[in-house]
Amino acid sequence: FVPYHWLRTVLWGRKFNYVTTRTALAEIRRAGLEVERVIGMGFVSERLYGLLGRSLCFAVERRLAGTPLLQAFGVNQIYVCRLCESARTR
Repeated sequence: FVPYHWLRTVLWGRKFNYVTTRTALAEIRRAGLEVERVIGMGFVSERLYGLLGRSLCFAVERRLAGTPLLQAFGVNQIYVCRLCESARTR
């Protein structure tokens, strides 16, 4: 598991203003939720939109989103959560 932003920081030495996976998971747990699955999106660079065209880039994004081995490399991470059992019994 190599998160996209961590890899980018290591390669280019710049930090970005993103929430880390660790921070996101801590906030999710603090809210009494548990993650059911994570969907990574944002695989195509903005620079390619002009070259490849918007519709082709969208088609590539739709195809790659939800691909298990690529999830960590999506620029955007969607966390699908549910209420923890312990939070339900309160």
